[in-house]
Amino acid sequence: MDDRRVLHSLYSWLPQTMVWLYQQISNLHGWRSLVVCQKVENLDQFSWVDLHYLESHGKLHVLAYKVCRALGLRRHPRLYDMVADSFEPHVLHSHFGPQGWKDMLLAKRLGIPHVVSFYGVDVSMFPQKKEVWRKRYIELFGHISAVLCEGPHMASCIKDLGCPSEKIHVHHLGVDLDDLPFRPRNWRPREPLRILCAAAFREKKGLEYAVEAVGRFKSDYPDVDVRLTIIGDAIGTRSSLRIKRRILRLVNEWGLSDRTRILGFQPFNVVIEEAYRHHIFLSPSVTASDGDTEGGAPVSIIQMAATGMPVVATKHCDIPHVLAEPNRELLVSERDALGLSRSLATLASESTLWDEIACANRRLIEQEFSVKKQGMLMAGIYNALVEGSREIGVATALP
Repeated sequence: MDDRRVLHSLYSWLPQTMVWLYQQISNLHGWRSLVVCQKVENLDQFSWVDLHYLESHGKLHVLAYKVCRALGLRRHPRLYDMVADSFEPHVLHSHFGPQGWKDMLLAKRLGIPHVVSFYGVDVSMFPQKKEVWRKRYIELFGHISAVLCEGPHMASCIKDLGCPSEKIHVHHLGVDLDDLPFRPRNWRPREPLRILCAAAFREKKGLEYAVEAVGRFKSDYPDVDVRLTIIGDAIGTRSSLRIKRRILRLVNEWGLSDRTRILGFQPFNVVIEEAYRHHIFLSPSVTASDGDTEGGAPVSIIQMAATGMPVVATKHCDIPHVLAEPNRELLVSERDALGLSRSLATLASESTLWDEIACANRRLIEQEFSVKKQGMLMAGIYNALVEGSREIGVATALP
């Protein structure tokens, strides 16, 4: 089979915070990818030749879907079926658990393997907030061919939701190392210590603890000219706006107003440019009050570590699995601002750690998180499913 085709199904193509999905699909080897979704955003950054969305097929499709959804007649727009029938894919790959459930009947009708990737919020918050999703996932797990997840912690959570172990496979989200030159950071005490955070203003990102940690560090080490940059913003929800207000208040309360830059959301290239101007990446993820988690680990941690920047973070979900052993010593419990501050102090006082952490992280990422290697593994998964192999080429997440 020379012309192998995979249909990628998701809700929106593509939020700025999902660069990793664009890179994942872009680096598939030997497969033609078509994307179908309901809405689009940031097309100037994430253009795709084979892209179909509701408005691109006329307002009638939008209106028809709204009516059918209100009446409970359809799980997703008829557009998905039309595109699938025209494209004739060999594999359907749904991104996020709820999208997988919506696509389940389509995959069954087409008679092709159905792969569903879970990414975090779909594993934790959805089943906790709405019991119906636990039942829907059980239904989904009975029909799909394979579930992909980022790491062993997420795999365990998916098993707890009722997925058979043999269907769960760890598939790392890769980063493009060509875009991330290795430049190990070093800090000299006489220069400003520049700390970077990059995340949407959501509770699970723990940015309040990041601000407090930097504030505590400033108080304990007044001779260090510490500077904080935050790339990100509220996402429009009440909870996100509330977190933004809290972040701004904490910046003022800890005396960081003249030491903090908040840049809002930025394109990926700007984020990386900023990364090379900073010494430490601070990413203190937590389990949110509504159950939302990272599921795996923020891809931003992998990206920043790949550039040669040490990471101060929490032992949240799969974060310990994406960092090398020397860097894991800097990880602390969730919501431990004092512990985060102490990790910053460790880096500020032990200059010999910097090269050891940077080199170990880069080696790990080259081995396990290269997007090119992961693209080849993803193609291998598709190939094995199409060919009916029991071994799909990735390590089963659970024994």
